[in-house]
Amino acid sequence: MPLSTTTPNPVEPFHHRMDPRSLPGKLARKETWAKCDMLAAVAKNRHPRRNCKWS
Repeated sequence: MPLSTTTPNPVEPFHHRMDPRSLPGKLARKETWAKCDMLAAVAKNRHPRRNCKWS
């Protein structure tokens, strides 16, 4: 799911403010939100498990 440093307006039950200790690098320095009402798309060639069978 997408992460964002922009606070949702309004904050809804499907938005989650991340604990900075769970985030790497620069994201740990800023307030970061998981926006659980959105989808993230990943290209097959960028996926770390390239040997997966895609349907």
